Formats: sequence, structure tokens, C-alpha cells
Amino acid sequence: FSIHLDFFNPNGITHCGAHESIGIISCTNLALDPSIRYLPENMYINIIPSPNEPSVDKIDHYIRLVIEQFARAWQPGFKCSCTADSESGAIVEAGILLSVNECLRLRRLLVSRDTCWNQIYNTDHSLCVPPDIEKLCHWSRAYKDTQTLAEQKDIFENHGVQWSSLWILEYWDPTRMLVVDAMHCILEGVVHYHCRHVLCLNTAAPKHNTDGLMYAFDWPWIGYKPKAVPELPRLKEKHVPDVSKRLQQPLSSVAHILRMGMPETLSHIQKVIRETKRPSWIDSVPMNYGEAKAGSIKLGKWQILSSLFLPVTLITLGGHNDGCAPPNDESESGLLLKALDHTMVLFQATIIACWYTMTSVCAKAFWDYVDFWVKHLRTLFLHTQEGVACPNIHAVGHIYDFLLLFGPVLSWWCFPFERLIGIG
Repeated sequence: FSIHLDFFNPNGITHCGAHESIGIISCTNLALDPSIRYLPENMYINIIPSPNEPSVDKIDHYIRLVIEQFARAWQPGFKCSCTADSESGAIVEAGILLSVNECLRLRRLLVSRDTCWNQIYNTDHSLCVPPDIEKLCHWSRAYKDTQTLAEQKDIFENHGVQWSSLWILEYWDPTRMLVVDAMHCILEGVVHYHCRHVLCLNTAAPKHNTDGLMYAFDWPWIGYKPKAVPELPRLKEKHVPDVSKRLQQPLSSVAHILRMGMPETLSHIQKVIRETKRPSWIDSVPMNYGEAKAGSIKLGKWQILSSLFLPVTLITLGGHNDGCAPPNDESESGLLLKALDHTMVLFQATIIACWYTMTSVCAKAFWDYVDFWVKHLRTLFLHTQEGVACPNIHAVGHIYDFLLLFGPVLSWWCFPFERLIGIG
């Protein structure tokens, strides 16, 4: 079985914010054919009642009720009076093979602290040493057996774990069975990050001038008039070095930004979406993509955008120079071509990851594309060196491991579970 935890607003997704929240713990039988695997009548579902989402410690009480049943189903198992192959019955053993969740729910199931924050841009798997399972289990149980909150806090700060009922399962191995969901990590994670924050393909992106430089200030400055300036206290001497340092900083924190997020680029994307004739089996996407009125784009829409509309748009914009191939140099056209190649590498990795079949060769191709995208991200797009890094940049590399372990993401992504509650 695979287990999934999620919360949803019973009033519908149009009511955003801190409203009522209902939780659902759903388990699906991986031995069933995918065509019937995720039908509600074939799933084991438990409800966490509203009105509010419980805290991490309280969520574990609901999870424990489910895990205890799977622990009994594994050892000693249960007797079926008859099966399709045997009229005399059979002993059936059932266990949890996968925990499929987005990153936030994943941490709530494992209840651990993220230890990869300083390795976000690290693509060398040899440097990623998996944690010791016995130590994780030991300190998780020690956390459960503590008598005071101070002891629990000390264990969490020093060892990064709390108690989770999944440790009741004797075979539980979070390093292999707690998978990174490809749907949230790739589509809502790196694809969303690349389009919105790297290429700045939205109206909320920082404004650029015609030279591609980012404005340090976007403010209607007025001319200086000495008589209009009020008398202010004199600057204290201790503040002079700090002010001097600030005045010596460049107006822009980056030397040059590729002009990908210009208004004409966004208009061209909307034109391609509006005028492209698509097959009936391909869903529509917001025609006002990039505008605030388009709202939050669903994960399925990101898959269509990254595999169809955005590649067509960017290729027609930066893939040629008046009918000729752009030069491979540091000119504006050359840099735009490099940005296009870099973006297409990510889109190719996304397409491979979403295939319904998987081989070791395909998984290796996925990893090569991801490795190229990560290594050239901050050198080609200098503005990504600032601000908070996207944790999915590191997590997407681990999807390669799960492609080798469990095959196509069809069996271990959140799409079917979220469709169950009507938000997929």
C-alpha cells in the first residue's frame, strides 16, 4: 500500500485563507491495476475532522490508528475465507511500501528537521550520505519516552527527529520509503520557480529598463528643492560609516539581467495560448497567464505549460535571430539562446519524469538534465544568487533515486489522491 496525508477546505478552493480544514489519510493498494487502483471504493480512507488542522503532535494520533492496523496486517496477517485463486482461503499480509506526500506533509509524517538546507545546489550524490536508520529509530523512540518538553526540544535540536507512529512498522525505512512527490517538487516546485522567479514571466516580476538592468528603486522621485527640505537632526558620527558603505553600493545588485520577463514576452505567451489549436485531450490553461487575475495555476496546468505552450513561446522568441541561428557568444542574442537551452533542459527533465514508463536509461537522462540545470542556474541568471533559495532545487535530485527504486511516478505521485478531494 501507499499512504497519503492531505488537508483541504470543505468550502471549496475558492475560499482561500485560514478557514475550515478537513484532513484525509488515504491508502491505496499498489497491487491493483492503475485503472482501478485509485477508485474511492478500492481505497482505505480515514478522516481527520474539522474545523482546524491539528498540530504535528496531534496529527500523529490519527496516523497511529491507521499504522497499527497495517502492523497487524503484516504480522501475523489476516485470513481470507476465500480468494479468486483458492476457495479454501489464504493468509494475506499487507504493508505500507510508500508514503506519498508533498514536502510539508512529508515532514509531518516523518516529523523530522530538514538537514539539506546547506546542500540545495549540491548535485553530487556521493556527498549525500543517508542518515543511519538505527539512530533515527533510537532517537525517535527516545523522544516518545521523554517526560518533559525540555527533553523533547533537546532531542529535536541535537538529532533533528521527533516521534512518528510509522516507526511501529518493523520494516519502516524513511530513506527509501518516504518519497519526494514528483508532482509538487517538479511542477509546483522547480517549474513554477523557473518560470516565475528565474525567467520572471509574470506581471509581479521586478521591472527592467530597456537595457535589461533592474531598477534599484521604483519611485516617482521629485527634484531637490533646498527650501522644501525640513530641518532634520544632524547625522550622528557613528552612523557615517554605514551610510558611506550604502552609498558606495551599485544601484543594482546584479550587473545584467536577461530580458526574459519583458511585457512583450508575457503578451506573446498569452497569444500562443490563445491561438494554438490543441487536441481535445489536452486541457486548457489560463489565457491570461502571468497576470494576477489568472489566480493560482494548478499542477496539471503547469505540466501542460511546460511541455507545450512555454517551449513554443520561448523557441519562437529566442530560438532564431531574423531567421538565422543566434550567435554562441556573450551578446544579447547569445545569452538569450543560452537561457532558452537552459530552460528547455528543465522542461525535458519534466517530460521524462512524467512518463508512464521508466528505464534506467531514461532515469539517467532525467538526472543529467537536472544536473545541468542546477549547475548553470546561478551563473546564467545572476539574480537567483539573491534571496531565499528554493528547497525543491535539491529535492528534485532525489527523484532520480526513486525513479530507479519504484519506476514511473504514476505509482508514487499525488495526482490521484488530490483528485480524490477535488483539487488535482
